[in-house]
Amino acid sequence: MIIPIIVFSTFVLSISYKMLPFYGLISYVDTIYFFPGIFFNFFSTWRESFLGAYNSNLFGIPITGNFPKILNFFGITDNAASYILNYLPVLILCLLVFFITRKISNNSFYAYFAGLFIILNNFIFQQFLIWPGHYFYNVIGLVLLFYQTYKIFKLGGSLKLKDISILILISVFAIQPIFFAIYLAYLFCFF
Repeated sequence: MIIPIIVFSTFVLSISYKMLPFYGLISYVDTIYFFPGIFFNFFSTWRESFLGAYNSNLFGIPITGNFPKILNFFGITDNAASYILNYLPVLILCLLVFFITRKISNNSFYAYFAGLFIILNNFIFQQFLIWPGHYFYNVIGLVLLFYQTYKIFKLGGSLKLKDISILILISVFAIQPIFFAIYLAYLFCFF
């Protein structure tokens, strides 16, 4: 269990070493970084751009937009919070794909390959430049959705209350409207 964590942590560090906190960079995807003293309303459909303009709000921004403030509350600096919020979801996605693939295939080679391949493709590299953190929250939700439906159909195909509850909880990860639409379309196709 510790070897995959070391392997994928090293992998994420190797692709993100220029963004380590001691370089002094602050970035939190393509949305605003919430500086001290700013409160983000969870129920608002508008958000301030800090340039005097108001923008319409995406579905998940009120949730993920307050993550920097939560980390600051626990004493984590803005630089470290920025790094954690951008690259921890990448590490979680790699490990999640690794463990699910290993459980399904019972083969560690395939699991390492899948864990690396989920990151080493052109579309993912594009997301590193545009929308890294939030994109990976959505992909984590889709991977969990695929695995949950795999379990449902492998274990007999009957949908129980527990399965419905898990599917509803997984939808929390679909924080961008297009991914929520993909999530719903996937469920519609299978159920």
